[in-house]
Amino acid sequence: MKTKHLLIAALLAGLFAPALAEEAPADSEPRKLVRIETPNLTVFDEGLRIHGRNIKNAPYSAQMVSESSQSLPDGNQITSKVVTMTYRDSAGRTRQEVHERSGSETVIIRDDTSTWILKPAEKTATKVPNDSSEMHRLASEKARVAMEAARKSAEAARKSAEKAREKAEQARADAEKAREEAREKSEQLRREGKLGPDEEIVVKRVHRGDYMSPERARQLSEEIRVRVAKDIDVRSAEIAQRIGPAIANAFGDSRFMRNRTTKDLGTRDFNGVKAEGKLRSYEIPAGEVGNKNAIVVSDETWYAPDLKITVYSKHSDPRSGDRVFKLENLKREEPAAALFTVPSDYAVKDVLAELKAK
Repeated sequence: MKTKHLLIAALLAGLFAPALAEEAPADSEPRKLVRIETPNLTVFDEGLRIHGRNIKNAPYSAQMVSESSQSLPDGNQITSKVVTMTYRDSAGRTRQEVHERSGSETVIIRDDTSTWILKPAEKTATKVPNDSSEMHRLASEKARVAMEAARKSAEAARKSAEKAREKAEQARADAEKAREEAREKSEQLRREGKLGPDEEIVVKRVHRGDYMSPERARQLSEEIRVRVAKDIDVRSAEIAQRIGPAIANAFGDSRFMRNRTTKDLGTRDFNGVKAEGKLRSYEIPAGEVGNKNAIVVSDETWYAPDLKITVYSKHSDPRSGDRVFKLENLKREEPAAALFTVPSDYAVKDVLAELKAK
């Protein structure tokens, strides 16, 4: 089970985590700050997207700060803050250093072709291809094979149960025939005076153990069917539990977002970098989701064209509070090349190669 969890973590990290710096231009669709958690990784990302091309010739390093706050009706407040170091070199390679609540660290390095998930405490590196089409194809094929094996197992159980039922029916018929023959033989012996009026031939049914009762066969078939179905359901539930909330946040208000408005906020300086701001908002009319008054949801985004990154964004929703993403201590010099390579003493695992080998 540990291997399966690691694979899921690697897949999610490859899709969501490695390059927050690669943002679309400021006039693109608004992005929400989404937190993705897996058994092996906790990261923040500014929207459900697969990262595209690397941004070259725009190096920088910064602290990536993700904050959330929610005020409760009783005056209480729930807050959280995660700080992640992020780097990008002139070749477009990126590095993130994610510190989890448990105290462990995960390092994510992304180049033109691959994403590497490093665990410094364990000295391990997992390689995931940026182009996930082949990995998805292999995973789908393995899922198909597993489903076919489950189907064959259930069919074999059904045939076994049917065979056991036929044997049980035959044994019952043989026993009935033996009892009838014994009754006829008793009558004949009485007529011949060889058997007293209070005597009779008794046939005792003996279980040979080469068949099971129809009821037990049905139970066995049902147990196998339930076991196979449960195993499939558990795997599906595990995946749905991890990505379900993120999908719900992204698409839950889609019908209201069609009527959103956009306002230009001009330009602003962030750590010496000029950024262009936009405010996008939409309204959920009163009564649409059981709300007494209208709800206004807004996204404020500041995008730096020079570095092609979002330096600040704020998502405000009265139902869930505020979520803020910002880059602090932004420096534009070239990061050290060693930050973008896997240390030589790390054990390397290639997810795609393992899928092909199995």
